[in-house]
Amino acid sequence: LRGLVAVVGEEALTERDHRYLRFADVFEREFINQGFDVERSIEETLSLAWKLLTILPKEELKRIDKKYIDKYYPKEPYKYKDRA
Repeated sequence: LRGLVAVVGEEALTERDHRYLRFADVFEREFINQGFDVERSIEETLSLAWKLLTILPKEELKRIDKKYIDKYYPKEPYKYKDRA
């Protein structure tokens, strides 16, 4: 998707595309790039993953069993910082 943005520009993206791009940025920054000084338990890691998934429309989570979405998907959207 980032390659597409480089070619057509962000204004050509759909709202769905913007959400995926936002998710990729936040996932990379807050989940993948966990610093060595951050000690996160497996429970905290899974909780963060579910919070990050709220960036995407719930309908896009087609490969996750509905019972897990019902149980773990947060009621409130994740509050993340936009990229600078």
